[in-house]
Amino acid sequence: MARTGQGTGSSPRLRTIVEPTLRAAAGLAGMRRLAYAALLGCATLVAAALPAAAQDATWTPGTGDFNTPGNWTPATVPTGTAFFGTASTTTLSFSATTALGGWTFNAGASNYTFNNTQSVSFTGAGIVINGGSATITNNFPGDLFFYNNSTAGSATITSGGGVQFHDSSTAGSAIITNNDGQVDFFGNSTAGSATISNKFFGILTFHDSSTAGSATITVNNDFVANGNAGLFFEDTSNAGSATISNTNYGRIFFIQNSSAGSATITNNYILSFNETSTAGSAHITNNAISFFFNDSSTAGSATIINNNLMAFENTSTAGSATITNNQILVFNDTRVRTQ
Repeated sequence: MARTGQGTGSSPRLRTIVEPTLRAAAGLAGMRRLAYAALLGCATLVAAALPAAAQDATWTPGTGDFNTPGNWTPATVPTGTAFFGTASTTTLSFSATTALGGWTFNAGASNYTFNNTQSVSFTGAGIVINGGSATITNNFPGDLFFYNNSTAGSATITSGGGVQFHDSSTAGSAIITNNDGQVDFFGNSTAGSATISNKFFGILTFHDSSTAGSATITVNNDFVANGNAGLFFEDTSNAGSATISNTNYGRIFFIQNSSAGSATITNNYILSFNETSTAGSAHITNNAISFFFNDSSTAGSATIINNNLMAFENTSTAGSATITNNQILVFNDTRVRTQ
């Protein structure tokens, strides 16, 4: 930063002591003024940069619009915790992008329904239900985001839009039905003990180091769904100790360095391990003709019961898995068949 009150040039010749001393004094005075102004400016910038204190409010509605200040006490849309008790209006919708710490349903609260086509983000506690219930219908192009350590609690969520869990957030014990939408877990997030149903064209993906926790996951895609539909584990994500099954045309894929963990998996359509993924120590029952280990994947130390067709392709390996073969087991086109 250039300073005023100081010359930019210098003489090659020695000047008298008085002249540079006066210039130095003037320069110091100017620097003091600049420093004072800079401090005031910094104070203003810091004050502007500080986030506003999160505002809590209680639902006391006149209408069902979450984003109308007059529906809250005090009369402001909450950015901290939205509290819900008993109310005459219990069906809510959103008219604007909304970000807040969470929703808390007090003991004795009514049963609430939320309809969303906006972007709603939870950055604090998330959804805490001490009474009543919370049923959320998230329609396209609506999105629900859970950040930090927030939780979906015991909410019931039906989504045709997007639902994302980030950081160390959790799906809690929620009941989540993904109809043609997309549910994603990022970072170190977890599906907790949620019950998740992935249907039709729905996509459910675990990214990064996320985990399926102890969730119960059912994959039931439509026959005509494109190849992107289904359940995916990628990066270093893992299936935890979840209970996972696919019915009808459900697809389950493990890619990159993901792991089936210690999950219990029942395959009735497609189960595929690819790249360097592993079946971990999972318990797998295969009832379908599409159970593949591809690329350099491994069955790890899994316990596997094969009741149909199971194949190891490319450089994949059975590892130290325990395999009970009741039908056809293929190693690089070499078949082992049990009659």
